Amino acid sequence: MAGCCYAICGVAQGEPSRYARDVPRSHYPTMRDKLARNVRRRRQELGLSQEAAAHDMQMATRHFQKLEAGELNVTLRTLCKVAETLRTTVDSLLR
Repeated sequence: MAGCCYAICGVAQGEPSRYARDVPRSHYPTMRDKLARNVRRRRQELGLSQEAAAHDMQMATRHFQKLEAGELNVTLRTLCKVAETLRTTVDSLLR
C-alpha cells in the first residue's frame, strides 16, 4: 500500500504532499475571482467607469470596487442587477 501514494499522486511515503490543499489559493481562481474578472472585462467593453457602473446599479462605488477586486460575496439579487446593468447574463459573468 506504501507504493499506492506514489502511483496515484507521485508522492513517496514520508515526502510532503502535493494535494490541492497545499497549493496557495492564488493558483485556483474562485467563483468570486471569475466574477470579478468578467465584471471588469464587461464594464471596460462598455466603456463605463467604476463610478458610472456603480451609479447605474444603485450601488456604492466602494462596494462595486470590492466586487471587481473579488473581495465581495454577492447575493443573487446583486448578481442579477450587475448582469442587467452590464447587458449580459449571469451565466457569462460566472464563466
